[in-house]
Amino acid sequence: MKARYPASNVLEELSEDQVALKIARYSACSTCSDCSGLHPPFSVDLVRDVASLKAENSLTDLTGYGSDDDEDDAGLEYLATCACGHDSREHGALAEVDGAEFQRRALIAARLDALLENKNKLLDFEYTDHEIAALRHEMVPALTAPAAPTSPLTDPVPASPGKSVHYRHAKQPRVSD
Repeated sequence: MKARYPASNVLEELSEDQVALKIARYSACSTCSDCSGLHPPFSVDLVRDVASLKAENSLTDLTGYGSDDDEDDAGLEYLATCACGHDSREHGALAEVDGAEFQRRALIAARLDALLENKNKLLDFEYTDHEIAALRHEMVPALTAPAAPTSPLTDPVPASPGKSVHYRHAKQPRVSD
């Protein structure tokens, strides 16, 4: 059985489902503990979705020089289910994710796909290297907002109970005419 994977990294040209598929590829399954990202079952043979590249290559029309198999693959469905049995919703493209977080994950997924494309590994869901691993780590959302940096010059001095604190203002520099 064959399924398509969107080859384009131009997010504006992809459907929301195609973007969700890209996000899911790099996001751990929220249902299984041992699935690190959506990947095709062994029975599925992935093919590049050249239709998603047509807009990118419109000036040079490079897609016109593909194989005849490209046309046969046009009617195929996109990869929908992971080998673990779950879909993109369980792999980081949840409905609960707000728009800004979805966009952040989409941008990271597009960067990851671009790196894989440059290495001719776009359809190799097992491939990883230090660059891919580091960028993939960014896909995990921060659980809490980072604490604001503190500075002894800007933080108020805590007062002891029953005592008042007096602040002395710095003198303004004198400007001579």
